Amino acid sequence: MTDSYARQSLFQPIGPGGQEKISCASAVVTGCGAVGSAAAEILARSGIGRLKIIDRDIVRLSHLPGQSLFTEKDARDAIPRASAAARTISQFNSEICVEGLAADINCNNIEDLCDGFDVLVDGLDNFETKFLVNEFSVASDVPWVYASVLGSSGTSRVVDPGKTPCLKCLFPDDPAPGSRGTPETCGIINPAIHAIASFQVTQVLRLIVNGEASQEVLSFDLWSGNWMSENSAGEPVADCPCCRNRDFPYLEGRLSDRITSLCGADSVQIVPAVKGKLVNLKELGDRLGKKNISRYNDYLLQAHIDGCELTVFSNGRAIIKGVKDHVEARILYSRFIGN
Repeated sequence: MTDSYARQSLFQPIGPGGQEKISCASAVVTGCGAVGSAAAEILARSGIGRLKIIDRDIVRLSHLPGQSLFTEKDARDAIPRASAAARTISQFNSEICVEGLAADINCNNIEDLCDGFDVLVDGLDNFETKFLVNEFSVASDVPWVYASVLGSSGTSRVVDPGKTPCLKCLFPDDPAPGSRGTPETCGIINPAIHAIASFQVTQVLRLIVNGEASQEVLSFDLWSGNWMSENSAGEPVADCPCCRNRDFPYLEGRLSDRITSLCGADSVQIVPAVKGKLVNLKELGDRLGKKNISRYNDYLLQAHIDGCELTVFSNGRAIIKGVKDHVEARILYSRFIGN
């Protein structure tokens, strides 16, 4: 090990021995958007030995204010975010092994993509895939660090299977499609991204160095100046279907969005996994912006965004016209409808 991390090694809780553990450890960042790209950069600069970055999207100009691993040229060339991130990291830290993989994480590939890593780092933009990663974490006994950020608010916590509550313990009912805003509809500020990623990576380093992380759940709103740190020490929920009863519907493919290409229409239909929950079309329309809405009634909302036509029905089903690729349709659904 070189002296690149000498100052980090001087930090007593890490020390030379802890830095050696970090240099021998591996992490996979699932999603390389705002939080994921910030976390990947901090991990790389901390000297993580092996880093894999998985993301399904390309670099866009709107990403650049909050995602420092990318450039305007990456956006003009439509480079996959995972590839661009890995290239940038290799330029400032050639000592670590970094891999960028443009892929859409799902039940069919998550084991191949994430198996063999010491810790999973959350950079995902939708709850369906977060629940999938949670189930993989529990099934494989690999810890993961959850994070989310929107506007000026963020939250993060560690899921350490068997030691802490899992994501399903915290969210027993899957959020309905369209029930939560997204950065595309509600905005996001750069400081919130880096604040939550800093806490998230600190927990990763603690897991690697100490074998356990803090039991703290960090939540904040930077704009209002409100910070809350809550101790979440305790056993998983007694009747949790995931970490107690080991029921894995997302991992086994029993609960996932159904995506279908509509013949001859350059359209893709997405039927969300969550059933029986209605979308508040008025609230969704307000977030999308009146100027983008072309049709609205009690049954559906139609909007024109990014050159595509989105028709969203009250049960969360959506038809996205102007795309043929299922991955691009999923990206648009997560960006503008979310869950």
